[in-house]
Amino acid sequence: MSDFLIQPVILQDRWIWFGGLMAFSTFLTVMFSPRRRAAIGFVRVALGRASQLVVPLAGVIVVRSGFRQAYLADDRSWWDAMWMSIVWMSGFLFVGRLVVANMPPTSIWLRDLRKAGSDVWKDRLGRWARSAVKIR
Repeated sequence: MSDFLIQPVILQDRWIWFGGLMAFSTFLTVMFSPRRRAAIGFVRVALGRASQLVVPLAGVIVVRSGFRQAYLADDRSWWDAMWMSIVWMSGFLFVGRLVVANMPPTSIWLRDLRKAGSDVWKDRLGRWARSAVKIR
């Protein structure tokens, strides 16, 4: 079991990639979601989307690469490093998603974003159904 426990080596460029992808993805969502922005506001859309993205991006970019680097520095094989880092990443994703989904304030932001998204789609499908009925 001691072979599994290791201190991750997180390089500075991983944090830069993480921050850049978080900012870019959040910006794209906010810019291309005008109805959600109108429903709940710019800041709440951005916070909700960032809450959705933080765990998967951090898990893949920061946690997995940090453990992979640590296992490679410990003279493990490439396959060992890859598989063991997947285990750490999966655990981080599982726990992180539970925390983000159930702990305020992120749970509130996610709930608002999901509600705005469902309202937008209900309105959109209602318009499509009404236009389909008028054609007949």
